[in-house]
Amino acid sequence: MHKDSFLLRPTPALTPLKPPQEFGYSRKDVLIISAALTALGYALYYGLQAGGMEPGMAGNWVQLAISVGLCIGWVSTYLFRVATKVRWVRGGGCGCRGGRGVLGGLASMLVAV
Repeated sequence: MHKDSFLLRPTPALTPLKPPQEFGYSRKDVLIISAALTALGYALYYGLQAGGMEPGMAGNWVQLAISVGLCIGWVSTYLFRVATKVRWVRGGGCGCRGGRGVLGGLASMLVAV
């Protein structure tokens, strides 16, 4: 065996590229969103102070604006998913677990847990 054979390693097989994911489903995207929200908070805070608002009151307004904005944004994503969801109805009823109605669907979910 040659003394430099440890340098000659087989090359790994090429793996196929992953299809691109939607934005917001990777760690990098979460870090980008978090950094953007933090930067927005700082910009609002110092912008309100530059406009003449006291630091404590500016912090309160920024906290309110960010919290309400996040809540509205989160609820809007839920409403969008519900509005664009394909509904499959089996056997009539509300479409819950084979058409057993709302209570039957809830009962079957509880039994499954």
